[in-house]
Amino acid sequence: MIYQLFLQAFHAEFEFLQQAIAEDKIGLEDAGQMQQQIIYDEMAYLNNGDGFVKK
Repeated sequence: MIYQLFLQAFHAEFEFLQQAIAEDKIGLEDAGQMQQQIIYDEMAYLNNGDGFVKK
């Protein structure tokens, strides 16, 4: 359950960023940096996911 919530949150971040780009609220360079951070955070979570799953 928690795993799904984290994945939904990462997806929501990407959607938010794409919408901000489409509405010219953020520049492409800044958006690229933010997307890289989101990807990094998601990969870190997936690599350490066992710490978030109740056993």
